[in-house]
Amino acid sequence: MEAIREGEIQVLIVGRYDRFSRIQMQQAIAIYQIEELYGGRVESADQNEQFGKSSTGALLRSINAWRAERELELIRERTQGARRARAQSGKIVPAAVPLYGYVWADSHEKRGKSRYLVDPETAPIIARIFREAVAGVSLRRIAGDLTSDGIPTPSQALTVRGLVAPGRFKNIVEGRWVRQVVMRILKNSAYCGEYVAYRYQVTRETDHERRHIKMRPEGDRARVVLPPEICPAIISKELFQAAQEQLERNKAESIHNNKAPYLTLLRGGFAVCGYCGSTMIARRSTQSYVCCRPGNSGVYNLCPGGHFAIHAPTLDDTLWTMVRVLFRHPERMRAILEAQQAYQDQVHVTEKAGYLAVEGHLAQLKGYLQNATKAVLNAQDDFTRAHWEHEIEGLLVQRAEAREQLQRLEELRQGREGALLYMRSIEEWSRTLEPASAEATYEEKRFLLRGLGLKVTCFRKIHDPRYHVDWNLAGLDEKLRSLLPSLTSQEVASVVRQEAAGEDEAAKTEAFPLRTGGYLPPLVKHTTNY
Repeated sequence: MEAIREGEIQVLIVGRYDRFSRIQMQQAIAIYQIEELYGGRVESADQNEQFGKSSTGALLRSINAWRAERELELIRERTQGARRARAQSGKIVPAAVPLYGYVWADSHEKRGKSRYLVDPETAPIIARIFREAVAGVSLRRIAGDLTSDGIPTPSQALTVRGLVAPGRFKNIVEGRWVRQVVMRILKNSAYCGEYVAYRYQVTRETDHERRHIKMRPEGDRARVVLPPEICPAIISKELFQAAQEQLERNKAESIHNNKAPYLTLLRGGFAVCGYCGSTMIARRSTQSYVCCRPGNSGVYNLCPGGHFAIHAPTLDDTLWTMVRVLFRHPERMRAILEAQQAYQDQVHVTEKAGYLAVEGHLAQLKGYLQNATKAVLNAQDDFTRAHWEHEIEGLLVQRAEAREQLQRLEELRQGREGALLYMRSIEEWSRTLEPASAEATYEEKRFLLRGLGLKVTCFRKIHDPRYHVDWNLAGLDEKLRSLLPSLTSQEVASVVRQEAAGEDEAAKTEAFPLRTGGYLPPLVKHTTNY
């Protein structure tokens, strides 16, 4: 088009008009610009498409363009229909290369590439990425460490195996991991055994033809979830979920839009609005926390509580003083440790019996499979062979379910043990390091608040109470959670005043409205154990 407008080309010859464009409106506009505005011509090399320059020829060319666009629509419908039918039949949607971390199980077969096998070379890299993400390592740091360790990137792995041409990825820096690749890996549920076809929806803007890609919600009927044996899990579902929670936490606590993040302790999700549940954002100009949904350019109010703020330095200092009071005496920790240990011992006895029962069932299934295999080998006719092959398929399904049940029992046990170990470490911390807590750094304070699962729900000044404090205790028995109070602003202020006045421990303890029995402080790290 540019060359024709500049006069460098007078005639544009195309093999067929549908090779020029299959969209009739686009084709008509382009031909009009070339012939009427730029003084050029568009000619088809096909003898059946010599329509001439009359109004009848223009009509015939328009009909021909409509036919080409309709053919394009039918091609898309047939292609997408076949792809969706393949996915609904339990097969992976065809792709040129396998997903990173896997290899094709049947690429050599006719109509193959229907399922994956775990790649022993790249699967450990996937597990490493998820473990580091859950540990709180940033995506840039993960990518940088992979590059420093000389780990081949997904494009390098494909090139080395001859699955793609060496010059295929021209815009990718050789051997360099980037955060976008790490993010795609962490967001893909296929790595925990949940392969979803049609996870993403692609839309286009009619004006600029720009593509928008967004993930479909779980309830979308267009999504097709494939059986777990099609894409074996590399990591556990608990680890995948923990990674998603960490990504959301990283997003909430990101400081790239906050020029002075260290001035506010409860930013990034610790303080929430009591009216709409949104995260309170830190406003540096007024040193306050405000609801992030007060309105949209002043047009209308999204939060039923309206615009309100709470003084950040006062709230931060009050909450941190209260947390220090909770850790002041190690004997507070001992009560919850003893209760949790008793609960864990009781559950261990029950689960041990279930564990042994599942192991016995697995041993029984092993014998059944051996007998069924012998029956298949000794079958005298096709009917008998087909019968025993069907029996083997059912036994394999039962064996997979039993193994998954054993894995769940083991993960639950590890989760309880991890919570108990963390509580013991906190008890040791309160015994030895508490005197230095007054000098804790900003990051150390936030790490402890995150471990406690602290959430401060804030309200307007006229509300009573002005805020209340809750704790999210992952890993504890629900009965133990119910012993812990939800502290209001008056109760927190009372504890802080008594702490400042140096009153005795008995008076401080009475400030906490316990629901049942003795005092149990909330001291469990809020992470998912795996």
